[in-house]
Amino acid sequence: MAEDCFYKLKNSPYRRISSSSQSSKDTIYRAREYLAQILDIDDPNLISFTHNATHGLNIAIKGILKPNDHVIITNLEHNSGIRPILKLNKHKGISYSVLETDELGQFNLIELETLINDNTRLIILNHASNVIGTISPIMKIGKIAKKHKILLMVDCTQTAGLIDISVKECEIDILVGTAHKCLLGPSGVGFLHARNYELIDTLYEGGSGYDSIAHSHPKHMPLKFEAGTINYLGIAGFEKSLEFFVKNKQEIQERKDYIKEVLYTLINNIPQLVIYGSNNHISKIPILSFNIPGFLPNQVEYILDKEWNIIVRAGLHCAPLIHKTLKTLPTGTVRVSPGFFNTKNDILALVRALESITSGFVA
Repeated sequence: MAEDCFYKLKNSPYRRISSSSQSSKDTIYRAREYLAQILDIDDPNLISFTHNATHGLNIAIKGILKPNDHVIITNLEHNSGIRPILKLNKHKGISYSVLETDELGQFNLIELETLINDNTRLIILNHASNVIGTISPIMKIGKIAKKHKILLMVDCTQTAGLIDISVKECEIDILVGTAHKCLLGPSGVGFLHARNYELIDTLYEGGSGYDSIAHSHPKHMPLKFEAGTINYLGIAGFEKSLEFFVKNKQEIQERKDYIKEVLYTLINNIPQLVIYGSNNHISKIPILSFNIPGFLPNQVEYILDKEWNIIVRAGLHCAPLIHKTLKTLPTGTVRVSPGFFNTKNDILALVRALESITSGFVA
């Protein structure tokens, strides 16, 4: 609705001089302001809009790291954080270490200190696992990064809008996220906050609607990382979802916590399931991965879809390192990830379906 209205009434790129472009500019700036409020960022102009979180991660990773730099990632990372590092390792001489969690997703921060060397430039941290839901201790890791004068990059794709995040308190230098998950926005929009933006080179350059005679791209944010026409229609939709979130934050978070508790309580009562990660739902986001002995994950996914009209996701979830830790390679797990609009009845339907699948089966 918001995008349709914007398209009909205000459809002009916001850096062109017209009344509708000024209206576009106001809408996009309000989206930055809402994000700054949610993420505890002092200056909304230190937020650039990207096509998605993957885009933001590539901008930041490839813009920071130089030959001979060393980076630390974790086994909770998504391929959006892993693959750029592997490419830089192969072609640019970047070295990396992996900070491993245990099967519950718990970190040993003493081990993190041992991985740091004189060339360590960056720590990349997924705020929460998209496989087992474990929440990473970003505040503790931020203090370690600051002590060693290392940049900390946090991927908050799974947590923005779900868990309170303070960029300042957690010593986060770069924060990357997306609109389409817990912030309830459209796909095709992401964001990149860079407190130390002058340390990040541009991934690409082009039109900005600013100082067009200059040979070089603008060096200040948000223009530095917004070359070309950004998805201002998607951002208009995002602005409305952010407005809704800010006005209803407590209700949204309480509802998600309730659904998470119901999910973990009821799923744990099905003895045939192999559940991965910690059983303590307090320390996790509403993501749960499991397997049923005797079934491949994609078989369970198919049965739930075709026979019960329940959508889950099976496989490796673009996060192969944590599946290596869980010993679930190569087939992965079945993942359930309820959201704000799910109800207790949805969870009860899932439980009935899983009980049906497992009934009569002897492992």
